[in-house]
Amino acid sequence: MNLASNDNRNVISHLAKSSVKSNKLRNFFTVFAIALSVSLLAVISLYISGRKVAEMRQVEHMQHVIYEAIEEEQALAMAKEEEVSVLMRMKSGIGIELGSKIIQPNYYDETPVKGKVGEIAVNEIEEGGTFPEKLGEVAVTKEYCELIGVEPKVGSTIMVTAIDGTTEEFVICGLLKGDWKNASIYPIIFSKEYADNGAMLAGTPYKAVVKIKDARYMQQSRFEEKIVELGKAYGVKRSDVNPNNYFTGTLEGDSLRSQERIVFTAICVGILFISILVIYSVFYLSVIGRIRQFGQLRTLGMTKKQIRRMVTREGLMLSGIGIPIGLLIGGTIGYFIQKSGWDWMRTLIIGAVIMVADVITVWMSIYKPAMLAAEISPIEAAKFTGELKEKKRKKAGKKREIQEAKKLKRSMTPMGLAKISAGRNRKKTFLTVLSLGIGGILFMLAATFITATNLDEYSRQGEFAWGEYAIILSNNAAETNEHGMSGLQKDNPLNEELKEQLLSIDGVKKVRAFTRMEMKWEARGEASTDYVHPFDEAEYKKVQDKFVDKDSPLKGISYNEMVENRQIFVAGNSVVEEVFGWRFEVGDKVKVTFDNGGETLEKEYTIAGFVENWRYNKEAPAIGWFCMPQALVDEVSGNLNLNDEYIVDTDERKEKAIESQIQDILKEKPDLVLYTLRERKLEDTKSFTLVYTVILGLSIFIIGFSMLNLVNTLITNVVTRKQEFAMLQSVGMSRKQLNRMVCLEGLLLSAGNAVITLIFGTVFGYAGIQIMRELAADYMHYKFPLWFYLGYLLVLVIVPMLVSGIILKGFQKQALTERLRVED
Repeated sequence: MNLASNDNRNVISHLAKSSVKSNKLRNFFTVFAIALSVSLLAVISLYISGRKVAEMRQVEHMQHVIYEAIEEEQALAMAKEEEVSVLMRMKSGIGIELGSKIIQPNYYDETPVKGKVGEIAVNEIEEGGTFPEKLGEVAVTKEYCELIGVEPKVGSTIMVTAIDGTTEEFVICGLLKGDWKNASIYPIIFSKEYADNGAMLAGTPYKAVVKIKDARYMQQSRFEEKIVELGKAYGVKRSDVNPNNYFTGTLEGDSLRSQERIVFTAICVGILFISILVIYSVFYLSVIGRIRQFGQLRTLGMTKKQIRRMVTREGLMLSGIGIPIGLLIGGTIGYFIQKSGWDWMRTLIIGAVIMVADVITVWMSIYKPAMLAAEISPIEAAKFTGELKEKKRKKAGKKREIQEAKKLKRSMTPMGLAKISAGRNRKKTFLTVLSLGIGGILFMLAATFITATNLDEYSRQGEFAWGEYAIILSNNAAETNEHGMSGLQKDNPLNEELKEQLLSIDGVKKVRAFTRMEMKWEARGEASTDYVHPFDEAEYKKVQDKFVDKDSPLKGISYNEMVENRQIFVAGNSVVEEVFGWRFEVGDKVKVTFDNGGETLEKEYTIAGFVENWRYNKEAPAIGWFCMPQALVDEVSGNLNLNDEYIVDTDERKEKAIESQIQDILKEKPDLVLYTLRERKLEDTKSFTLVYTVILGLSIFIIGFSMLNLVNTLITNVVTRKQEFAMLQSVGMSRKQLNRMVCLEGLLLSAGNAVITLIFGTVFGYAGIQIMRELAADYMHYKFPLWFYLGYLLVLVIVPMLVSGIILKGFQKQALTERLRVED
């Protein structure tokens, strides 16, 4: 007989509502789990989406591409193309080194050739100022004025020294908006008249700053093809097509964005999976505690289908509470961590998707417990003793008798009773340990990433692999020299005298010199300027052994053969393709022009092979594309001192004194620039601190899920076994023994999780670090995160002791005789 026929069609809803009102403990854990999963999903989704929106808003007023060295006629003709939505012209002069800052001379059209003002963002002028219009007017930043000791106001006079040493006087007509305190480059904006006639810009070609119509809807590859085709149509070389990488990174098809999407999806799936485990466990324990109630309902005529519907409806009712709470919390956090990317429409869509995903998650979580509740017959419910016995295959004869006899030999100590309790419902124990284990493994992965990252090695990538200070020839000085870098090397300040001065400083261990020579090359109709890296026979052997592919032609060519046949090899052919659209091939001829400070020499060399792995630059920083035998370099270098960089290896304990003395030495050498490992470490530490915070925050959220399941299990164990505990106390168990038994039950669960976390967390962590090292993250070294693990163990010990103590203390206030009379 159908129970609904005895009441009304809403009986299932009434019973579900009644159950939700009466089972406050289950409700709390379920709502908490749902709200936690929803809020975490919302925060991650809104952060990723908000960052994308912020990027889109930022690039909305950025150029898409800059065409270098374009004539005015070409620019005007390009502006007429339908696919060009905005075009403005600009000039950028050679940067001027001023201490650790670069002063960048600029000019750009105040009114675009095509498009509206503001469609491409340019520096804005603060109120009360104007853009430069006359030859002697400039717009600058307040910070630049402070740097040179001039009052930052309209009408102030400043002196600007160009890289050739000439000084010009200008009047400030406007101050640039923005916070430039941490900027390394300060722009100076000049007038159109100065751009055409002024010393710092007159010899510099114009650039076309362009936006492509509907570019944001294009695939990244299609956009790159289009801008190259457009440039080619107006005589712009591919090497002079400079796409805005920040903009192209926002387009579909970007590999980094695709990887990010995969990671994001994996994290969300992981959160939903853990949510399923936690909510399933909560409802599973709830069903076990209500088996007699279900039996009574079945006796009154409720069908299996109605039981399933009732349990399912309870879960959906709790979802109706947990999901809005989670969305509110997640939305609030998401707003504050990504204000610039907040968008109401995207937020509503994300909220709807998360709502559907979490409803499905809850339904999947409670499906099996609902089926379990429906399968309980009135007779089974009447016989229920507080545990679900798993069906086992029958064992025959003597073997079964022996095993049954063994079961009678049980230890009645608190530990023995705790083991019996853990074994009575293995499924519940398994679920709890599994959810704890997943959280623990993810925490160990995060901890392993943090402990494995060697920030010192990360900062030492590049030139700082050999020391703490890098002293290099100034690019500005090379720009102003008639013979370029070779002109500086003719009377090279990186000489033996400087080396001896550096070595005389207390704490300096070694000064390592690196060499390269400037050259101009032509091949396949392209011409450019680069550097050639000289190598000797020993270095070439190292390259062959460590960096050359086994099938490379370089494997079969000796150093002497390269010299005899006038051969060179290319490092980084893939970058050549990115810039020019083609790759060097073995056998290609390269015409090279050298200026050795005294004469200009033209030579031709043959490409012998390639070192595609850019790890080769660990052997020498900034080597350039072309690597040439030392003997061939000696033919053209003349009397040049080819030193290009000094790396100073020091005792880091004497850092302050050493750096101060190096700076004193270099004051008299304006053609040299100093970079320090200390400054790079400060920048890297800031970046990694943010990464560590995000990783740990995410793992702690996931641990919160698993701990929620542990706490729910412990509380349910105590609440549903009040009468059992009362009976144990009535036959002599002391309160202290009872507390110890319950506490040990929780610690057994924690112990199982500790073992899973230790084994799988270590294995996955080690494998993850090896994968990262294969992907060139050589600064990562596996190190067991001992202190993180010990901290996690401490939490696993404290939580069950604390929860068990609080719950037992609460119900033991009731008299023993009253607890014994509690109805089943």
